[in-house]
Amino acid sequence: MALEEVRNEKAGKLGDKKALRVSSKFPDALSHVYVCLVYMYTRIHAYLIYLTQIYTHAAFRVWQDR
Repeated sequence: MALEEVRNEKAGKLGDKKALRVSSKFPDALSHVYVCLVYMYTRIHAYLIYLTQIYTHAAFRVWQDR
């Protein structure tokens, strides 16, 4: 059995409805954190590429003017 099924089975035996709600919401919160981290990584990576392009263009202009 999957971990979710075991949790639901234990919660059902104890009559604890709150445990059912918390266990079902946890993967959603975890995926939200994962999506935020991926988004932050993507934005930082894009910004670093942008800075590299600016630096490369400036270096090329200096090299071209020599």
